[in-house]
Amino acid sequence: MTKRRVSLLSPRKKHFPVSYVDSVLNLETQSFPEIKYVAIDAMGGDFGPAVVIEGVRLASLQIKKQSTANVHFVFFGNQAAIEEQLNKHPNLLAISSIVHTDIFVTNEMKPIDALRHKDDSNLGMALNSVARGDTHAVVSAANTGAYVTLAKVILGTLPGIDRPAI
Repeated sequence: MTKRRVSLLSPRKKHFPVSYVDSVLNLETQSFPEIKYVAIDAMGGDFGPAVVIEGVRLASLQIKKQSTANVHFVFFGNQAAIEEQLNKHPNLLAISSIVHTDIFVTNEMKPIDALRHKDDSNLGMALNSVARGDTHAVVSAANTGAYVTLAKVILGTLPGIDRPAI
């Protein structure tokens, strides 16, 4: 069996070899001269911003402890609810920004309904930020079916891949 070199498709339709992706994702051994922007679906999951922001706070502590990566978190969702939680964590607040929306993809929402709001929902806006190149990745605890559907429509799939994997 021969090994194939897999390429990933970026939002700007450039192909990057796996080694590039490894260098971006391997926070323990790489140093990053620039800031990496991570889109966070703050309204995803069963408990909303409180749990999501606590998870991001813990992740930011791990990143700081294990690497020299400079990470900025961009939260998508209800600004007042996000600010209420971020104000409890001044260190996280300093490396975060908020994009407000009143439309949320809920766990009960069908993927087709999420698709109708792909441009103005928390999850759609987060994925679109990656597609535009404003952020480098999206993290969400939202409805998996809606997330995969929106990601396929907004970001597309890898060349030769018809269906996304979870």
